[in-house]
Amino acid sequence: MTKTFDTNANNDLYIGANGNLVIVEGILAVKDACANAAKTQIGEMVLDINQGIPNFQSIWVGKPNVSQFEAALRSTLLAVDGVLEVQSLIVLIVGDVLNYTANILTEFGKTELSGSLNGGI
Repeated sequence: MTKTFDTNANNDLYIGANGNLVIVEGILAVKDACANAAKTQIGEMVLDINQGIPNFQSIWVGKPNVSQFEAALRSTLLAVDGVLEVQSLIVLIVGDVLNYTANILTEFGKTELSGSLNGGI
């Protein structure tokens, strides 16, 4: 069974009512792992600097390369344990904010992930 630490709205670990760090499993764990993978920028993982989304190379340059970002995000999500398929991925730029929504099929069922990157687009 897939398990991971849960995070709150600020992306911080938190203590549950039982006094322990909150752990989620199944589809919630896969969704959290997808969210963390989508937030990881290329070069910031000390043990594998080639993993992550190339935000600086695809988004934070003169004219954003949305298709490069989308391909990297799709590939990153597919590499998460428990993900079977990225059924749809929509990436839109509104003003200086890049928004994405992914419908993901996991071994536990379907889930939706959305996020945004802002500033300097």
